[in-house]
Amino acid sequence: GPDCVFARGRYTACPAMRFHNGYYYIFYLEAVGTGDAVEYETWLTRTRDFRDVELSPHNPVLKWDEADKQLARPNLDTERIAASFNRNNSDFDLCAFAGKVIINYSWGDQHGKEFLAEAEAAGPMGAFLESWF
Repeated sequence: GPDCVFARGRYTACPAMRFHNGYYYIFYLEAVGTGDAVEYETWLTRTRDFRDVELSPHNPVLKWDEADKQLARPNLDTERIAASFNRNNSDFDLCAFAGKVIINYSWGDQHGKEFLAEAEAAGPMGAFLESWF
């Protein structure tokens, strides 16, 4: 119904949803700041019924950082990556694999120069989700 909306009047995009222990955990892109100073971060909320929503007190889950530019492969265009402007961690997705949580996301300038990155967290998915609340 119309009351089952997370946010009206604010920027929310690129959701990734997981269900665990009675909650829907929703990772999404939050625009922080205004004008040319806007940055894009991955935030987390959870809900049981899509009416009452609880924001994580530990947001953002993922905030852009120069560490995004670390190379996983030596044959990538290191000069292009090093020179790229970064103000974005978006398109967040995650999966459980080999006892850890693998996170894939995009970083870049939000104007067409974007790169893919990977991060990981130790432990099972459920513990990762719950740790944000």
